Amino acid sequence: LSMLHDPKAYLYDIVKACDAIISYTKGMDNVGYLQDRMIQDAVERNFITIGEALNRIKTEAPEISSQIVDSKKIIAFRNVVVHAYDMIESEVVWDVVQSEIEQLKGECQKLLQ
Repeated sequence: LSMLHDPKAYLYDIVKACDAIISYTKGMDNVGYLQDRMIQDAVERNFITIGEALNRIKTEAPEISSQIVDSKKIIAFRNVVVHAYDMIESEVVWDVVQSEIEQLKGECQKLLQ
């Protein structure tokens, strides 16, 4: 028995996780990030939340998922973080933080309106 949730709840979870990543990495450069294991762990944990929420939106509300530009890429990234933990490259995680998080947050906030 699967319970469907309001896609807005997932969008809200994504925005919260994006905010967490933004606050954890504020004022940091890639060198600082690569030296701080605790921040890396916190960022990766929030990417798991983001990817899982995006995956649920894709399943339960594909019409919303299609409006989130890089959702497939971010879901794939979440799967790497979860299933290929031994292959995670922190430089790649940092690049994704820099290139995706603000845009994703903005898209989800817009969809919440």
